Amino acid sequence: MTEYTPDYPAMIVPVGQVESVPRRIRGFVAGRLVFDTVRARYVWLWPGYPQYCVPRDDIGEGALVDEGGWS
Repeated sequence: MTEYTPDYPAMIVPVGQVESVPRRIRGFVAGRLVFDTVRARYVWLWPGYPQYCVPRDDIGEGALVDEGGWS
């Protein structure tokens, strides 16, 4: 029997947990494709809900702009 792998992350996990996202994720802003990936990860920065982490290589050219806000 094959092991069942759910499409969604576990409900209660510790902060710092990282899991693979089992689907393709695409993001658009004003109709423009910003990212397209099958390599995203769920990352828990605080309890309860994960955030998507998208590899930089999967973000479209020119989609991110350095505004000089971080030192």
